[in-house]
Amino acid sequence: MKRLVILLVFVSFPIFAQFRTLDWKNDKWNSPNGHFIKYDKIEHCLASAGLTISFMAFDEKNWKYALLSGFLWEVKDSLFPYEKYGQWGGEGFSSKDLIADMAGVAIGYGIYQGGKWLIKKIF
Repeated sequence: MKRLVILLVFVSFPIFAQFRTLDWKNDKWNSPNGHFIKYDKIEHCLASAGLTISFMAFDEKNWKYALLSGFLWEVKDSLFPYEKYGQWGGEGFSSKDLIADMAGVAIGYGIYQGGKWLIKKIF
């Protein structure tokens, strides 16, 4: 895993030069730009929680992949403008979206561990 992350960081340096980022003050927490749910940040949080639970079902250490997928989604948003690519594009790299992704990973991790604890208590 460490080698993969290091490789991604070094390979992505030329890509980072082309990053489009959203300004912190213009990226609203209650941004109504979601695809499936009205609010974008809630959508990021729920998607990350679901991914975390799904990945952890295979191996408990796989929560990192949910975090990585959130980061890669933001990279995608920064490189592919929605003006050109429609709903598959994005407005730019959003730090607040990434924070919502991290919160979702934490929630998903807690739900998974809590469910595991509850099952042990019941059975």
